[in-house]
Amino acid sequence: MIHRLPARRALWLVASLSFSILLAACSASLAATPLEAPYYSYIYDFWSYMVPAPQAYLPDRVYDGDALGVGPLKDPLDLFVSADRHVYLADTGNNRIICMDSNYRVTKVISGFVNNGVQDKFNKPEGVFVTAAGEIYVADTVNGRVVVLDREGNLLRIVGPPELSDEYEGIVSEDFVYRPRKVAVSPTREMYVIARDVFDGLMKYNAGGNFSGFIGAPRVAPTLWERFWAWIATDEQRERKALFLPIEYVNIDIDSKGMIMAVEQGTSKKESVKRLNPAGEDVLVRAGFLPPMGDPADRSTGISVFADIVAREFGTYTVLDRQYGRIFTYDSLGNLLYVFGGLGDSVGLFRLPTAIDTLGSDVVVLDSSGSFTVFKPTEYGKLITAALALYNSGRYEEATEYWKKVLRLNANYDMAYSGIGSALFRQGDYIGAMTNFRLGQNRAGYSEAFAVYRREVVGQHFGTFATVVAIVIVLIWVFARARARASSRLEPADSTAAGIYGAYSAQPHAFHYQVEHRNLLMKDKIRETLRALRFAFHVLAHPFDGFWELKHEKRGNLAAANVILLFVVATLIFMRQYTGFVLNKNDLWQLNVITEALGVVVPFILWCAVNWALTTLMEGKGTFREIVIASAYSLLPLILVIVPLTLVSHFLVLEEAQIYYLILVLSMIWAGLMLFIGTMITHEYSFAKTIGTSVLVVAGIGVSLFIMLLFSTVINHMIVFAIDIYSEAVLR
Repeated sequence: MIHRLPARRALWLVASLSFSILLAACSASLAATPLEAPYYSYIYDFWSYMVPAPQAYLPDRVYDGDALGVGPLKDPLDLFVSADRHVYLADTGNNRIICMDSNYRVTKVISGFVNNGVQDKFNKPEGVFVTAAGEIYVADTVNGRVVVLDREGNLLRIVGPPELSDEYEGIVSEDFVYRPRKVAVSPTREMYVIARDVFDGLMKYNAGGNFSGFIGAPRVAPTLWERFWAWIATDEQRERKALFLPIEYVNIDIDSKGMIMAVEQGTSKKESVKRLNPAGEDVLVRAGFLPPMGDPADRSTGISVFADIVAREFGTYTVLDRQYGRIFTYDSLGNLLYVFGGLGDSVGLFRLPTAIDTLGSDVVVLDSSGSFTVFKPTEYGKLITAALALYNSGRYEEATEYWKKVLRLNANYDMAYSGIGSALFRQGDYIGAMTNFRLGQNRAGYSEAFAVYRREVVGQHFGTFATVVAIVIVLIWVFARARARASSRLEPADSTAAGIYGAYSAQPHAFHYQVEHRNLLMKDKIRETLRALRFAFHVLAHPFDGFWELKHEKRGNLAAANVILLFVVATLIFMRQYTGFVLNKNDLWQLNVITEALGVVVPFILWCAVNWALTTLMEGKGTFREIVIASAYSLLPLILVIVPLTLVSHFLVLEEAQIYYLILVLSMIWAGLMLFIGTMITHEYSFAKTIGTSVLVVAGIGVSLFIMLLFSTVINHMIVFAIDIYSEAVLR
């Protein structure tokens, strides 16, 4: 028997069921969605501009002492993941080492050990390291020792302060207090220790636990300005001034090849990250757009101060910025792969990040405020790792497919283009490789691919190319001979003003006469300017005679000088815009023609003005007009050299860049010598007086620029002040 429900009740039941199904679907969807990142991700392009990027890692879970079941953590300072995927945490404030499995379940807590039959304890341990054999090295900081334990926490040995032999006498002072902070052990069982107030590098111990010296001492690099003030300072000032002490290392790790990965204490700089070989030499490759230094000092995001480093697979490594909580990952060449993390109280942010390590593909970051966060890779991060893995294993075609998938998620990822270019290059597709290297701003890769491609093209078409060049040379020679013969048969035309007036003195209409007369005068001025321009080549070939004729025989004019200056401006813009990709590091999107033109015209005007002002007081014989003409004619070498050099730059590779820059510098030296000779002839100075005058002119230009800057600053402040007064008057 079927019962029919009332219409209102049926509608209510259907709506309830629909809402329940929708709520369940939303709950399932939310449960499957990882935590959203409370930070932004980015990379840097070739010109050091910050470019947004997808998230490579997202926070998965935060663990504190209560979640681990061991009570609150107190100032934990180190974290280490062993080869068997166990996690060791140095809970410094609680004087213990917490051991966890790969699921972050506590397996044991080591707060003490038996030492010669007596119970011994840690005192503020700041570092922990576990070897592949399971030996636990603890930097027992305040006790001044390194304690070595087995897997179960039983004492194996204690490495105390360095016992110095005669060989190392004087290296460590007698009042030295040994405070080991971090420890790492190489596959050959050599131990490296970072100790407090040690500026000579890493303390090295051999496999027997004996001190064997320091390695990797950071170099002292005072600036030129600091050296200058140290030179002129008095003895009292030198005593009060801080010493130029090397920077301490703050943390270390050992990579798969036994190399030491280390980060220095202090603000971000080019050598903040080091890769030390057994001899203590830094062999880190810094071939990325920026050195592995986190955020550069000129970024508004803040300057990075590194706290820890972890070596990862395929030569990659990750560094932790404690200043702003960011995590930077680089490949073996120093290319930035991705950035994530930040400061704050949300999940995925830190208060005082102090240590970092990896558990498989997960990244674990320790916060000294009493917790650690586990980050898991996103699809984007997994694709980058997979592409690097395939490429390093020689599977280039498969790596290309993964890089293409990365580009679908981030079309601005230059590393992907370079990865595709490298794979195509190894497959012999040099044109495709060059295309991708160009998209990835990889000039080294592009140069390598172009060198092979150029060699193939020249080998295939050398005969045709040589024939064409020979025909062109013969045609030019024939044309020049024919033109010389034709010009010798022609009589010079009368183009003087008197001839013009005589030819048209009988014109019946004054208006037509004036028009024709004006047109002929314009043509005459153009011919005169062309002759003056041709004379510039004579000045170039015979500078002393040429500049003398410019001054005394008026063979040049201002129109020709302005044309040359205009061509110089066009030449420099042409060079900036159209130099070959390998040698052109300019951001073409930022090209401003007005700025480029002012960069030539303003210095030229300042040179001429200051030159005239000084030489007027120093018995100079040149007028302002003569100075302008001579200075403009001196710049002709820049036009004659830079234009063809820019065209040739498209056929050069990086190995030939020195030739390009040498020719460019020689053209500037040539123009400088021409300017020097022009100044000497124009003012009728001696060689020595011309040198002195030129130095004073350059100094005068600097003073003029300073005054102009000061004046513009004052005017700007006055305008801002006037606007503020107006705003106050209007608002009140």
